[in-house]
Amino acid sequence: MSILRARRTALLFAALITALALVTLTSWHSRAAADPYPPSSSCTISSSDTTVSGGDSLTILGSGFPANTTVNLSVHSSTPVSLGSVQTDGTGAFRDQVTIPTSITGTGHLIVADAGSTTCQFDPFGGAGVAGVSTHRSSGGGLASTGFHTLTASLIAGVLLVGGGMLLLLGRRRRQS
Repeated sequence: MSILRARRTALLFAALITALALVTLTSWHSRAAADPYPPSSSCTISSSDTTVSGGDSLTILGSGFPANTTVNLSVHSSTPVSLGSVQTDGTGAFRDQVTIPTSITGTGHLIVADAGSTTCQFDPFGGAGVAGVSTHRSSGGGLASTGFHTLTASLIAGVLLVGGGMLLLLGRRRRQS
């Protein structure tokens, strides 16, 4: 009988070690594939026109926005002025020709493309910004991505609890024999 118990204990121990190794490998792979933080936005907007003023037409090119979504275009200075909206294609790009309102004069204005959590801007008015070059910001609107996977942690905890309980039962059985 004791040889059978020893074999069972060895088999149980081997199964526990195999499960722990599998969970550890899964956990290591999950960390390697975690999302980057902080989230980055790759949106850009630009124009070949480097200096514009009120009344001019301007072709705006955008990319890196969510696919098939509406992007609102506006001129920002003291009071934002809408230039309309444009729909992105399946890759998140757009091309739109707008007319700058005649009320926009001088410098200190930005063209802004806003698609909710993704916003890009550039300065074709010859102001403080670099003409024709976009800057961007993106806010995910959700929780930060830390790379921690709760499923992996739960699996590790479950394997440890089951393994500990089995070892406890084996110890009690040995004392009773």
